[in-house]
Amino acid sequence: MSSKPQDLPANVSAIIGRAWPCFVHYADPKEVVGDAAYEHLERLLDGLYGLKPTAERPLPDTVPADGVIPEAMIMGHEHNPACVSLAIALARCIPALTQMVREGRCPTLDGEDEWTVRAALAGIHHLHHRLDPTHDDDTPLIEALCTKPATPLPVEVGTDWRYMVRLTHEAMGGTVMALDDMPMRCFIDLAHARNWSVMQAMWDCEILCEGPAMLDDPRHLSLVAEIEQYDGSAKRVWSLPSTQTDLHLTPRSTGA
Repeated sequence: MSSKPQDLPANVSAIIGRAWPCFVHYADPKEVVGDAAYEHLERLLDGLYGLKPTAERPLPDTVPADGVIPEAMIMGHEHNPACVSLAIALARCIPALTQMVREGRCPTLDGEDEWTVRAALAGIHHLHHRLDPTHDDDTPLIEALCTKPATPLPVEVGTDWRYMVRLTHEAMGGTVMALDDMPMRCFIDLAHARNWSVMQAMWDCEILCEGPAMLDDPRHLSLVAEIEQYDGSAKRVWSLPSTQTDLHLTPRSTGA
């Protein structure tokens, strides 16, 4: 893969996305590629290492009653140790991957499954370990990229999931995502993805203490109706009416 300078961020980002589509909730890979973005990459890694880990949470089989939404399980797996470890490993690989793409020696890895792409990144990192901004032991990186348990947990780190649901918010400092506690979860079943999305929309109504009034707002009711009718065929982004937070429901583009 030979890259023109202007293509370098896009090509690196595409490979990171093939390794783990969920990485986008931690950072846009294009923004941490190249010498000019090195400080941004270091800040990303500092943020990832500083995340407080959380445990895996049960699936939302039904939507809770309005009054218990804040107490219900509405947080995601963006702080799950396995997800954070994988995000750190991929971030550490970005300088080495950038070097390989810049030199025109990196395969596109098109059509390869996520496990194969991750293993290839571990090999690329090994070749250019000196570029790793953390200068850490490679063992955790290799374990995160190359360990394939029989039943990957949480589902986000495996390849069986079909739908990713996440919240983002545009603020003056940029896009608020995982490092700012915005939830992300993946689901195998479309029904679970829809339930989770409705829960997030209802939670959004509670944030500003508008509660029942906001839950009866025609804009909210219309959005919930759209989510409930979502057929899983294409990515959707809804702006939640209470806070203008964006709700992303994204089908996985490649099968396991």
